[in-house]
Amino acid sequence: MSEPNSMVPSGSSDDLPGISRPEAECKPIGSSSSVRQRAVSGTLWTLGAFGIGILLRFGTNLLLAHLLFPAAFALMSLAAVLAQGLKMFSDIGIGLSIVRSERGNDPAFLNTAWTIQIIRGVILFLFACLAAWPMAKIYDDDRLLWVVPVSSLSLIIGGFGATSQFTLNRELRLGRLTLLNLFERVVQTVITAGWAILNPTVWAILIGMLFSRVVYVAGTHTWLGHGRNRFAWDRSAVRELVRFGKWVFVSTAITFFATQIDRMILGRMTSLEVLGVYSVALTLAGIPQEIGTRLTESVLFAALSSVARTNRDGLHERLLRARSVLLSGLLVATLGVILAGPWFFRYLYDARYAAAEWMAPIAAGCVWIALLQATADRALLSLGNSRALAVSGALNLIATIVFCTVGYSLFDVPGFVAGVGVGNAVGLLVVQVALSRNGLPIHVQDFKYSALLVGLVVLNYLMIRLIGQRWPTVPDWMTAGIVGLPILAVVGLWAALRVNHQLKSR
Repeated sequence: MSEPNSMVPSGSSDDLPGISRPEAECKPIGSSSSVRQRAVSGTLWTLGAFGIGILLRFGTNLLLAHLLFPAAFALMSLAAVLAQGLKMFSDIGIGLSIVRSERGNDPAFLNTAWTIQIIRGVILFLFACLAAWPMAKIYDDDRLLWVVPVSSLSLIIGGFGATSQFTLNRELRLGRLTLLNLFERVVQTVITAGWAILNPTVWAILIGMLFSRVVYVAGTHTWLGHGRNRFAWDRSAVRELVRFGKWVFVSTAITFFATQIDRMILGRMTSLEVLGVYSVALTLAGIPQEIGTRLTESVLFAALSSVARTNRDGLHERLLRARSVLLSGLLVATLGVILAGPWFFRYLYDARYAAAEWMAPIAAGCVWIALLQATADRALLSLGNSRALAVSGALNLIATIVFCTVGYSLFDVPGFVAGVGVGNAVGLLVVQVALSRNGLPIHVQDFKYSALLVGLVVLNYLMIRLIGQRWPTVPDWMTAGIVGLPILAVVGLWAALRVNHQLKSR
């Protein structure tokens, strides 16, 4: 969902005022140089918009944390888990199919996909309404009876989103798509914050989310261009969507449980207050994962699919090079969360969220393992191998349930959070094996980056201990800054140089 203005090819419907790049017109879309340029372009747009979005989100979350009660975050978290689960349980990879299919620009194919998407959205909303009562009984909170149906209206609204969002993703022309996503975030922030100030209830979050979704969907039909969608039903398109999507369906359904089961179990084992604090901690810890997910879904997958269609033999080299760029930056982001997380929650949140100080660093470590998989499994999808992802998600789910339960019984909530990391590691191992069987080994690269991250965290801890023992009167926050900031600065410089080298190398 992003890209840099100087790299948008002129003459396309994705042009922005005053932006042109004549030399891109001379290169075919499928050429390696064109794909590379657009991938870099998309990455820069994504990162720029994401940075602004993060500032808006955390500003809103800080305001809501002071105005609302922790259980409000838990209610929205549970509603979001249900909505996400329903979407993933019915996902046949419509967007993925448009990005990778040879018919990705065929109006009949696109309109059929759009029709299926709308039908799916309506059905999901009805299922969400039916699930509201059981959820209210399971979590013993009648507010879920109306929070769940209202929040699930976003499923119907989102179903009407134009296929232009997927077409631009396929072509790696992400400028307008990124700006539309950013505008949605701005609208949501303004409405949520304004409503919370006037009426500090969970309705502030609900209304902001729904109204911004309407704005986004309207933008996909008007501002993104690429023609209008209309209802259609092409049988050959349906067959292709189902053929590719059957394992995507299984994979996403299982992945939902694997990635959300921690919130379901924790909310049942403890209380909504603890779950609310955990959800707030994940807001910070999940930043690297959100960056990685956006880049892999909007940039990496489209780029790898293009390479897989035109130059299968060069896929491994492209994968390693792309992951080197992504993991270098994501390592810095993950390290920043681990080092700064405790101080962030200690000084910006009140005492009700104190547990987030230790939850965030542990969760960030779990997120790193998930990032290793997220930056790799798109290569399997680009080859049409979605079955391996289903197996990975299934084993991840089983391991997460087992180790979270055992971890909680032995070490309470910290052991529970660590169990999520073990589940992620099992899923990553399956992906590594599947990639090796396809001639795309990544385990050495994963080990090097993970060892570097662990070494830096240990170095930071030992240096803080050393300074604390030698100068015990120095405040803890000052010691953390004296040690952590130089480490982050050095690692950030290293990452920048490495990314620059990879982008320049042929």
